[in-house]
Amino acid sequence: MVIAICQFIQLAFQYYRKKMSTLDKTIPWVKALFCLTGYCLNFLEKCIKQVSKNAYIQIALTSENFCQAAWNAFALVIKNVHRFGITHTIGAVFMIFGVFFTASCTAAISYIWLVKDPSFDLSSPIPPVICTAVIGFLIGY
Repeated sequence: MVIAICQFIQLAFQYYRKKMSTLDKTIPWVKALFCLTGYCLNFLEKCIKQVSKNAYIQIALTSENFCQAAWNAFALVIKNVHRFGITHTIGAVFMIFGVFFTASCTAAISYIWLVKDPSFDLSSPIPPVICTAVIGFLIGY
């Protein structure tokens, strides 16, 4: 419900901003204020989604109500912000390596298959290998 309320406020604000932008006499600082509040509302929505996700995890672990679980999840993240940051960074690095490993293995296997199989009559195996590498990259991503 909290996320829905935040999204409703954001949509109402975007509608109001669109109506104000149709006026010819918009003041530059009003435009800057609209951009700033739009970014703040987007940031608020992302924070609420993150807290809600962590609150649902806490509910599954401790069987508490939502508000108490949200507060406990927020306190846990604040107390261990450095650990969460390090874990997120290491996870991102592993994801990058995994994506490139998937793409390179897919490309290598397709190259070997295209070169070794005599039923394929290709002038160059490079274009299909590039296509399979891109597909492997997208699947890995």
